[in-house]
Amino acid sequence: VNIEDPEGLGESLVAIEKSNDSVSKKYFDSVFASNHDQDRVMSRVEDIRKAKLVASVYLTIPGNPYIYYGEELGMVGSGRDEMRRTPYLWNNAKNSENASWETDDQNKSVQPFAQQVKDPNSMYSHYKEILALRKKWNTLQNGDFQSVDLHNVNLFAYRRETKDEKLLVVHNFYEETQKVQLPAGAKVVYLSGKSKEKKGSLYIGVYETAVIQEQTH
Repeated sequence: VNIEDPEGLGESLVAIEKSNDSVSKKYFDSVFASNHDQDRVMSRVEDIRKAKLVASVYLTIPGNPYIYYGEELGMVGSGRDEMRRTPYLWNNAKNSENASWETDDQNKSVQPFAQQVKDPNSMYSHYKEILALRKKWNTLQNGDFQSVDLHNVNLFAYRRETKDEKLLVVHNFYEETQKVQLPAGAKVVYLSGKSKEKKGSLYIGVYETAVIQEQTH
């Protein structure tokens, strides 16, 4: 799946849902952005805004999410396995606490946990924000999935729904702000970054996300 292709991603998720449903209705998928056998997300997208978008997507689609250590810091890692599994950056990027590991020059510019935890705009803070949103809304954990066509190829949208809740999730995959009309009676429950609501419309920023609570009746 091309993580920069919203249309293809939506089609892939629908196909996966149908395939799983054909076997059993009692399943719970596992979702992740990368693992120890793959290049890290930041190495693939090379843009913290895109890496945040990846997190926003896989933490709001169906399934139980797995976070490979370091993705929440925006660590990079590619090539040999050793370079995909470099030690976690707790206090500095020189891995002084892991002297037995080979030098990790890939992550020398990545802020360690000790700094990111104090920065509201850091990758770590973004993960924390999305995880808090997921925890708050049962629909994001257990709701059904339905792909939504907003007639805009730059947007990836889907509906998560339970008997009592209905959420519309919209991601902007484009390098310009995208305008979305709010459905009647809807309420915005989450906007990332510089996205904003104005006069019944949403202006979703570059590589940013909006979550909208829709009326259930």
